[in-house]
Amino acid sequence: MPKGKIKADNNKITWVFSRIATIIIAVLAVLQPIINFSWRIVFVSVNSGTFAGFSEILLAIMLVNAVFLTVVAFVKTTGKDILGKRFIRIIYIISFSLTILFTILNTIYIITTTGDIYAFYQLLRLAPYLAVLFGALFFVCVFPRIKKGRAVVGGVLIAVITIALLISAAGALVFRFASEPLVIDTGEGYRIVWATNAPSKGWVEYTYQGENHTVYHTESGRTVAERIHRVDVPYSHLDGSSYTVHARRVIDELGYGGQLGRTISSNTYNFRGEIKDDMVIWSLSDWHHEIEKLYSTVEYMDEPDVVILLGDYVNAMYEERDIIKYILAPAAKITNGSCPVIFARGNHETRGGYANELGTALGMDTYYHEVVRGKYRFIVLDTNEDKPDNHIEYGGMADFAPYRKEQGEWLAALPQTDAEYVVVVAHDPELCIEEEQAAVWVEELKRLGASFQLSGHHHKSEIFEENDILTILDGGRFTAKINNRKRKVFVGTEIKVSGENIAITAYDNLGNTYLNETHGIAK
Repeated sequence: MPKGKIKADNNKITWVFSRIATIIIAVLAVLQPIINFSWRIVFVSVNSGTFAGFSEILLAIMLVNAVFLTVVAFVKTTGKDILGKRFIRIIYIISFSLTILFTILNTIYIITTTGDIYAFYQLLRLAPYLAVLFGALFFVCVFPRIKKGRAVVGGVLIAVITIALLISAAGALVFRFASEPLVIDTGEGYRIVWATNAPSKGWVEYTYQGENHTVYHTESGRTVAERIHRVDVPYSHLDGSSYTVHARRVIDELGYGGQLGRTISSNTYNFRGEIKDDMVIWSLSDWHHEIEKLYSTVEYMDEPDVVILLGDYVNAMYEERDIIKYILAPAAKITNGSCPVIFARGNHETRGGYANELGTALGMDTYYHEVVRGKYRFIVLDTNEDKPDNHIEYGGMADFAPYRKEQGEWLAALPQTDAEYVVVVAHDPELCIEEEQAAVWVEELKRLGASFQLSGHHHKSEIFEENDILTILDGGRFTAKINNRKRKVFVGTEIKVSGENIAITAYDNLGNTYLNETHGIAK
């Protein structure tokens, strides 16, 4: 017998070195670091009972062990007797024993944490990675020995591995901003809102009077792991200043401990928030997902000092993606995070199972409020739906009448001020479907000295007197006749305030002009 080798036939545990045994123990070994990682909720407890970092060392050993046993299994399937060498056999026996020990240890993890569903969820999240791993192992170790149906098995296997690889790569590697920052004027200060494509912790950095400020998105003192982030900043801190937004991916949050991923940072945004006596206002509404036409339309308009968003950005609110893709991302893109936005809700933002989450995402308790800046007073109203609450369209999920009455009471409580320009912001120019309540709103707006009203909803560009208040109607998305052809367009409105006059111009995404009028306003 050659030196350094031993006959396996004379070994009482020959089965341990068989091909099937090496494959089984390799599969078990590969599973151990995956299970251990999924059940890392116990890491803190294990580390506190041993020493800091013990769990990470254990995980590293499991990974090395899995690689070694996978190599052994692969070589065995080729017919070579890799375990004939004494030192490899000894390492194999140690590795085999460690795998059994790790399996027992991880089984204890599972048994002791069965009440924590999150651990099982983590394992489920790793399913695409497992598919890639075991698909590759099958392809290398088993597939070459298949005699019948190789083409079918190979095709299915390649398809599964490819899909799993794409899912794994997207989940593990792609972390980005899903929206640039949008600066909403809340009436009490600025709220910077932005989004990422995965749960993360977010914060804003800026400098005010030579002092660096870092403000996190928190709730009751705890940083928030969400896709949509919001941070409040005082007017004085942001006006004429610059800021950056940041996010760090949150891989998971555990009862004890957790894990964070990489950090991404935005460009620097120079914010011009000063409300001037004479300024340019953009009034935009009713784009209903037509964001590309929106982008083209604003290219024809002068740089705004403030942007009024009047609602109906979506057809309905079904998921968080609707907020990010059709509200945050387009509004942030057209303002470039550099001027304030005044936000109003349209009737379509009240529809769909995710409608109630819009306020949470934007940090708004109600959608009616006022913004008083310089000589301007913006009174923002929430006109809700345009049909009775029992209308079949709402599926029994509407109770807006008391909310509209509440707004009437709020309007009645507002004091008169010396603001020179009182601008009413309301999605529906009719304000209320209840005539009695509408009369209350109108009388209060007149008492407050309404200069003009900005509305949308009707999908046409028009200027008219509504209840003795000059009303500028945004076009939004509609079909227009251009050069004797019907074209789907998006029309936005630009208002230039100068002294006692406002110049109103409306443009569509093709550069056509719909309004070009100058009106005197009451001051």
